[in-house]
Amino acid sequence: MTSRHDIEALRRQIAAAELTIRSAQGAYAPSLGVNAGLTEAGKTLDSLVWNWSATAQLSWSLFQGGSRAGK
Repeated sequence: MTSRHDIEALRRQIAAAELTIRSAQGAYAPSLGVNAGLTEAGKTLDSLVWNWSATAQLSWSLFQGGSRAGK
């Protein structure tokens, strides 16, 4: 059975379908995004200073009109 390529292809299709299901189920969980930046700015080129920024975003879609359940 291990030498049959058609059986192996079917196994891989099943594995891909299972991963698709897991991906759709993961849409119920919240998502977290983090971003950081570093720039150098100033009024003139000889007086530049470093500026940094950081943001974090947490989002959780509670209602999607049934699209998550449909997936």
